[in-house]
Amino acid sequence: MVALMEAWSHLSAHLQQSNTEPAGTAEPSLDESTDDATTQLILSALKLAVRSLSRVPGSSSSTTYNSSANSSAKPAAQRSLALAAALAELYANGLPLDAASIAAGIVADAVDTAALHIRTVHAKLGQEVAGLVHDVLAVRHAPDKVEAYDDANSSALRSWLLSAYDVRACAIEVVWRWLGLAQPPEQIYKQQLLAMESLTIYCPLGHALGLGVCSTALEDSAFKV
Repeated sequence: MVALMEAWSHLSAHLQQSNTEPAGTAEPSLDESTDDATTQLILSALKLAVRSLSRVPGSSSSTTYNSSANSSAKPAAQRSLALAAALAELYANGLPLDAASIAAGIVADAVDTAALHIRTVHAKLGQEVAGLVHDVLAVRHAPDKVEAYDDANSSALRSWLLSAYDVRACAIEVVWRWLGLAQPPEQIYKQQLLAMESLTIYCPLGHALGLGVCSTALEDSAFKV
């Protein structure tokens, strides 16, 4: 409960910042019903993620993704909340994300670690969020489809991701990779694989999506491995 309250306090501050009107503006830019819907969706996602991921051991990694940043020592719930905070900050700074994107980012790790079923996400958060979670995990596992990260394969994979999946899902995964390399897995080979995937696939993908700051930070982290 403490983690949930702290996470919501952090997120709401960023969301309020994004909706702050300049001095002298008579009318709000978003009506109250839109604000309420955004608040309820993100808060519901936080509750679902914290409840589900609290059952996942802190050092647990994804059962299907052996290069995942989930292998870091950071507890699973904290990783999810850190992603939510980063997405909210980007949203507040004008990146064209939305409440569904933030909600999907919050619960994606829980689905990836099998702590939460995608059908539950659909039932609790709606079809749009569930669809985004599906796309986020497809983008996350996309490197499994290539055997070598040469220029031709990497370029083809990036083009496929941008054409086959929601661009919001691609943006969420770039941010997730950036946070993952900030606290990389303990195993050296996983660090190297994560860095290689980031440099050849996700950094260029981030630049194509206008995530300049995140992509540059991801590159810097990858080169340090």
